[in-house]
Amino acid sequence: MRIAYLTFEKPGSGGVGRKLTLQRRFWEREGHVVRHIVLRAHDCAEEGGVHFPIRKTILSPLFTASLNAGRIREELKQFAPDVVYMRQMLRWPGLHRILKGYPVVEEVNSDINGELRSSGRVGLVKFALHRCGQIFMQGIVSGEVFVTRELKARYGTWHTPSCVISNGAIFPKSLPDKIPVRDAPSLIMVCSSDQDWHGIDILFDICRNLPEYKFHIVGPFKDCGANNILFHGVMNDADLRQLYKKMDFGVAVLALGRKKMTEACPLKVREYVENGLPVIGGYDDTDLGSAPYFLKIDPESDDVIAEIRRFVDRWRGKAFPFSDAEKRLSFACKERSRLAFLQKVSTVA
Repeated sequence: MRIAYLTFEKPGSGGVGRKLTLQRRFWEREGHVVRHIVLRAHDCAEEGGVHFPIRKTILSPLFTASLNAGRIREELKQFAPDVVYMRQMLRWPGLHRILKGYPVVEEVNSDINGELRSSGRVGLVKFALHRCGQIFMQGIVSGEVFVTRELKARYGTWHTPSCVISNGAIFPKSLPDKIPVRDAPSLIMVCSSDQDWHGIDILFDICRNLPEYKFHIVGPFKDCGANNILFHGVMNDADLRQLYKKMDFGVAVLALGRKKMTEACPLKVREYVENGLPVIGGYDDTDLGSAPYFLKIDPESDDVIAEIRRFVDRWRGKAFPFSDAEKRLSFACKERSRLAFLQKVSTVA
């Protein structure tokens, strides 16, 4: 197949950037021709095999994309894709004109309506724009890939083919020889942004109740002065990989209910598991719900601290079951399922 991959995000570092890079490489290894088209303005037309049809500007990404709809359409026309795969995006003016006439599969990875409605005045303006754009997008999207079952139940429709493919993980070829037992258990929480549904405030409460544990926080947060919390700020991928080697457990989203959701498949959790870290989180994981190395907690429970202690005692110094994790999270299996769905949509659309 000839696959046009349409995103606002650039490939590279960070969870999403890494996913985009790995997907394109895998699809090409499977024999497909892929053109990743980034809708964000850039200095050059092509870099590292990624195409940037929009030149650098001071305007907002959505406004810039709208003004350059004709140029983006021409990029697609020249490539002549069998199918267009696009990450979920706000319905900006001109998007429907770009996609019209092509089989289009959209990856739905968030409750975009709920997030926009709860983002203040700017969010409400974007929500109104999105709803208006949805009118013009009717009949444009030929298939949908949801990253969780909850999103499929919320947004899936009977007339649009859809499937659930959660985020995957790539595991090391060589496993660690031994698991070190440190003086104090070390737990890490990685957050790309300071959003309340991450539950950083809940983590602070947990830290205060577990003074014998060491907590490491990576992300744009200020030091709160706690003796058992070390703030690393924002880290690049290479430094973060080195830090993972010193960790025993990963802490995931703790307050997903704040954005009216219960299920997720965070990329950072897949990264924890890739590095052999059992995970503590406050949500239902699409793949890891029944995994013994995933502890779902209710932060409001009176027993939550005791639960965490039992989980840490059970897994501390124990070899991580990579074989089970790979069965649940295999990136290759998930991407082959995605390609099969794209093939199906491209032939019937």
